[in-house]
Amino acid sequence: MLQVDFEKKWHQTPESLREEALKADHPRTRERLLALYEITQG
Repeated sequence: MLQVDFEKKWHQTPESLREEALKADHPRTRERLLALYEITQG
C-alpha cells in the first residue's frame, strides 16, 4: 500500500489541509486540498 509522509513532505497536518480546503476561494483549490486530505485518511 502506498503511504505518504505528508507532514514531512507537505509540512501540514491532515486537519490543516481540511481547514484550508474549506476556506479556499477557488473551487479547484478546494477540490485538490480535499483530495490530499483524503489521501492522508487512506
